[in-house]
Amino acid sequence: MISPCGFGFAEYNYEAVEEHFDISFDRNYTKIICSLGELLGLEDAGLLTELS
Repeated sequence: MISPCGFGFAEYNYEAVEEHFDISFDRNYTKIICSLGELLGLEDAGLLTELS
């Protein structure tokens, strides 16, 4: 699961989606949670997010 978060912290924002993935994948998955993930969409952040 790769998920951005618009908040500066994941606590109290991901419990439902984590529970859904836990049930769906029997807790056998990797979580990548990016707090302040909306910043990845900013044009100035493009250099940081491009893969080369």
